[in-house]
Amino acid sequence: VCQFNAKSVGTARKRSAITDFMRDHDVDIMFLTESWLRESGDEAKCADLTPPGYKFFSFPRQVGPTAKCGGGIAAIVKDCLATHSSITSSLTFTHTSFQAVDLSLALNKQRLHLLCVYRPPPSKKNKLTDGIFFDEFPDFLDYCNALDGSLLLTGDFNVHYEDLRDPRTRKFRELLETFDLSQAINEPTFLRSGHTLDLVISRDSDCLLLSAECCHDLTSDHVCTLCHLNVQKQ
Repeated sequence: VCQFNAKSVGTARKRSAITDFMRDHDVDIMFLTESWLRESGDEAKCADLTPPGYKFFSFPRQVGPTAKCGGGIAAIVKDCLATHSSITSSLTFTHTSFQAVDLSLALNKQRLHLLCVYRPPPSKKNKLTDGIFFDEFPDFLDYCNALDGSLLLTGDFNVHYEDLRDPRTRKFRELLETFDLSQAINEPTFLRSGHTLDLVISRDSDCLLLSAECCHDLTSDHVCTLCHLNVQKQ
């Protein structure tokens, strides 16, 4: 499972780099944050991002005060997995400070929930604040905690996870600990600042996550995260 903040898939070069990466690394599921895809008018871009043997799902950002542009999550899923899956976007949730997609898989009697999150950085322009996020995120973790099956959370949370001096980081880490969740990425994912924004989160009790790493073969101003799961696909 791979997650990549593409910061727009608007160029043919970016779309080709993504599909080449998927082929070279035999990616089963690719989540893209900040796809910047629209509800309509981007069909050709979506087709470019759908290699043979995959299905493409796009969820443009449609909640919150900055819904008109930016953001958005896409999922590119191998056909053999897509036939055993359902996918739900945050349109069914009530959060305004972040977007989330829940990809539910049933494989060999094993239920998995792979969730991808994109949280825009708070600003005066988008009228989002850390307070709104920390009001909403515990409810989202409650939702995750109630899901039947193993759990993986990935995405761009726009929290400086490595900076323990930051009270927002400490609060975020305390929330994960409250819900018995662990975070596996321990190196910078945002190249311009050196912060760890893109995270891979799981429950130790699920024994789902085998490994998680940053991969520099595919970059925007973020590197991608790549993880291997303890799942039998067939």
